[in-house]
Amino acid sequence: MSMTTIQPDISTFTRLSARASDSLQALRERAMRRFQEVGLPRDDDEEWRFTNTDPLAEVSWTLPEAAHDVGEIVAKHTMPGAVEIVLVNGKPQPMAAQLPRGLWVGPLSAAPANIAGKARAMLGGAAPVEFNPFVALNTGLIEDVIVIHTVHGATIEPVVHLLSISTSPDSPLLVSPRVLVIVGAGAMLRLVETHVSQGEQQILSNTVVEIFAGQKSVVEHYQVQWNDENTSAIQSTVAALQNSAAYTHHHASLSGKLIRNDLHAILDGEGADATLNGVVLIDGERHVDNHTLIRHEKPNCTSHELYKHVVADRSRGVFKGKIFVQKDAQHTDAKQTSRTLLLSDHAFMESMPALEIYADDVKCTHGSTVGPLDEQMLFYLRSRGLSAEAAQHLLIYAFAADITQRMKVREVRRRIESYLAAMQDLPQDLSIEAT
Repeated sequence: MSMTTIQPDISTFTRLSARASDSLQALRERAMRRFQEVGLPRDDDEEWRFTNTDPLAEVSWTLPEAAHDVGEIVAKHTMPGAVEIVLVNGKPQPMAAQLPRGLWVGPLSAAPANIAGKARAMLGGAAPVEFNPFVALNTGLIEDVIVIHTVHGATIEPVVHLLSISTSPDSPLLVSPRVLVIVGAGAMLRLVETHVSQGEQQILSNTVVEIFAGQKSVVEHYQVQWNDENTSAIQSTVAALQNSAAYTHHHASLSGKLIRNDLHAILDGEGADATLNGVVLIDGERHVDNHTLIRHEKPNCTSHELYKHVVADRSRGVFKGKIFVQKDAQHTDAKQTSRTLLLSDHAFMESMPALEIYADDVKCTHGSTVGPLDEQMLFYLRSRGLSAEAAQHLLIYAFAADITQRMKVREVRRRIESYLAAMQDLPQDLSIEAT
């Protein structure tokens, strides 16, 4: 993919204006100045050299105005029993769910004074405007922030479901959802993000999620992208973990035109633990780029990462993952693995796992494999009576379901596995249960 070192015209972004509360105006202005300084990523930026963002500057983007009827989309993606907040083009809709004790969910502009004060102080602390150009752009266009807050020691039983819907029937649309999650010490939270897009026009969804996990808290986080072929999605997620906090992240990129995900887990407390799992399924000429960073800042922390990719037709996949171990982070235990199935001679995968270690008493490993389906496994299945096509479909399903079976939220797992089964012409009730 050819790219240019000439900075594209970013006036298509900077001409946009959004309304924000007075308390956010100074942050917005600083962020937009930052975006004007750095512009969009160029091909001489090592972190972006496989993802060309120049075409985004050629579109006359507009900001959301009127609400759209998304009843059918909500009905398809709603999660029964969850505390659910729906965003339509980044704007929160009225909530019907009763909040359990110890949990507050809603826009910052409607938050109680004590939560609002804490949220304003923490906003941008994990994902500052210097994080990447798209975080600066998102911050510069903030109208409001979705805040998810738990008190200390609260065990939130229902899943919190953030359903973000982007739809643009009339003109190219830029949406900028912003989410801030504050989990108190000793609390437990399960958060599911579902991102859906649908429309005749191009959509750019630029989402930023910041998570602050207090000491001994447990956070289980799911991000699922169901985007249409007109959508480019940029997602920046940062989780900051205090002492003995446990963070598990499950990611699924299942569709879309151009997808770029930046995920950072900052283990900033002794004994913290992070687990990152991801599955990518792309065909046609789609492009998915996952960049992950796990920073071990304190001693006695653990991390495990497994990403699996199925890349077909002329699609392009990128995985760049780094485990960074600070000099004081002794007794780190970290493992990172990337595995890819290439289903076409024209498909492309760039896999770049990396270690950067400054401590001397650690156990860190990384590995990457890229290749076609295992011929011996295909032969075995065919010897048991399956056709060549059926054997291939079953192996692809099993390869990806190694990730889905790690998902503890049954409804998320069921939906992804049903999609996988449909893609591979397999029975819809085929499922690999979580262990």
